[in-house]
Amino acid sequence: MAVSGTPALAQSDAGEAHKLRTLDIMLMVSSLRCRNGRDDFRAEYQRFASSHLATLNRAGATLQRSLAGGSGGGGARALDRIGVQIANRYGDGHPWMNCAQLGALARSLGKHSDEVLLAEAADLAVGSEVPASKVAVPSASISAPRLSYTMAGLIDVDGT
Repeated sequence: MAVSGTPALAQSDAGEAHKLRTLDIMLMVSSLRCRNGRDDFRAEYQRFASSHLATLNRAGATLQRSLAGGSGGGGARALDRIGVQIANRYGDGHPWMNCAQLGALARSLGKHSDEVLLAEAADLAVGSEVPASKVAVPSASISAPRLSYTMAGLIDVDGT
């Protein structure tokens, strides 16, 4: 995620960074929520986080700079508040994915460090969760995707 010199592109970078941050926190919170069931995927989440550490750190830094608003201050605190809000949003579960599906997503994403596939997964798994101001499509036309797709080849659809 490159920092752009133009405000429109910088907002786009911040929107993508927000999606990646949301995906990471959603998977982390979900892995903890699912830990006591048969679909415990904490180890898969750890592999995902390790595989994408550099990208996730860049996304966090991009988002923090965006939140600081050029003043240099307040970005870290605002980033923490957003993280808490994201965690609270997923504390009761994902709106359309269950523990098995979230585990399959984390497992698939943990197998590589491809930034393009990570961004596509973020669009599919949390895209409609990103604030409406960051989404180019009117919110009335967004509907929750059905899990009959293969999430850009990231999820094995064999029931695991």
